[in-house]
Formats: sequence, C-alpha cells, structure tokens
Amino acid sequence: MAPDAAFDWSNESLESVYTLANIVPQVPDVNQHAWVRVEEHARKEAVIHGVVTVINLVKYGNQPKVIGKNSIAVADGFYKIIYNQEDKYSECFYYKNEYNTTYNLTDHAINCETIRP
Repeated sequence: MAPDAAFDWSNESLESVYTLANIVPQVPDVNQHAWVRVEEHARKEAVIHGVVTVINLVKYGNQPKVIGKNSIAVADGFYKIIYNQEDKYSECFYYKNEYNTTYNLTDHAINCETIRP
C-alpha cells in the first residue's frame, strides 16, 4: 500500500512499490479518490514536520470475501497512521473498502487510540 509518489527519488525505490507484496484490492472509489487524498495529506505533513512515519494497516473480517482464481482476500477497510513523535503530532484515518465512500479527509479521521490489533 506504499504509494509510488512517496518513493520516486530513485528508479530502484520506485520499482520496489510495483510488486505483488504491495497490492491490496480496493474498490475504485477508495483507491482512485479517497485513499489518494490521504496519501497526499501524508506527504504535506512530511513537508511541515520534516519527516513523518506512515503506517498502513489492512483490516480483514473473520471470513473475508475472496476474489480471483487465487482466492485473494478482500479487506473490510484500511487504516493510515501518520505521526512525528518529536513534534507530538499524530493523525489516524479509516476507510471502509466500499463503494460510494466520501472523499472528504475529515470524514475518515479517527481517534488513534481506537486502533487495536
């Protein structure tokens, strides 16, 4: 779930995001619109703070839906955690993996304390 825009400083780093290890099925509304906005937000926060740590988490149900001949599991949703410990900055977002999701960043903001393994 690492975006290519965050790894475009070299061809080697850019190629590292184009592997099957970096792929999780997302519905088009999330992938092409909503998730892109939170990725852009993370890059802006990196400029503001000098550096941020970004953690993407994938949430699966107990019996996830599977797709394709290889039965790839489809996630229920996705978390993005953005933080800079030195600045005491953190923001967390959750996106359900569903159609007709809102693209507004603040609609997906959640309390970071609510994220549990």
